[in-house]
Amino acid sequence: MTSTPDTFTGQATASPVDASELQANRPGTKLLRPIEFFCAVLNVVIVVLLLVGVISRYVFSSPITWIDEIISIAFLWVAMLGSVLAIDRNEHLRLNLFVELLPPALSRFVQTFALLLVASFLLFLLHPAWEYVQSEWMIRTPALDLPNGFRVSAIGIGMLLMLLLTLRYAWAAGQKRDLALATLLIATLGGLCWFLSPTLQTIGNFNI
Repeated sequence: MTSTPDTFTGQATASPVDASELQANRPGTKLLRPIEFFCAVLNVVIVVLLLVGVISRYVFSSPITWIDEIISIAFLWVAMLGSVLAIDRNEHLRLNLFVELLPPALSRFVQTFALLLVASFLLFLLHPAWEYVQSEWMIRTPALDLPNGFRVSAIGIGMLLMLLLTLRYAWAAGQKRDLALATLLIATLGGLCWFLSPTLQTIGNFNI
């Protein structure tokens, strides 16, 4: 197994990789350090404002209404950017029990297929997320008079960053043959679901 430098981390990565490397957690890329710092700042802001809000409400009986809005905005941004960092570090929860029982070659393909499946899911959610931001931009928050689209734009930005990171890692870690086969399989399944969509819509909750 040969090693090649990773242009994002400056560390050597093995090519090709085995299935265990696809499942292992990894250090975050240096390009996402600003996002890590921003999330840390938001967490501090949330804790401080929650403390101030509790004291003002229950000690001085004078609630500060705009605190709730800022915390709501910060929570959503922390959640979405935290998901981006988890994608970057391969730390999202997953069930590896059955995958680890597979032969190495098949396990590696399943991991590659899973990465591309996540990327496909994120890709198809981008357009609804953008429409949601547009619809919410006309709504203003009651206390700060800010566009609500500023809050929900965290969803679209987070999905876009997760999509780019997933594709980047799939390309760097997966074998090109597995990538091609997984892409073909996902396209076939997607086309089949689209072709059968009139039938699937008539079966109610069974389509879940």
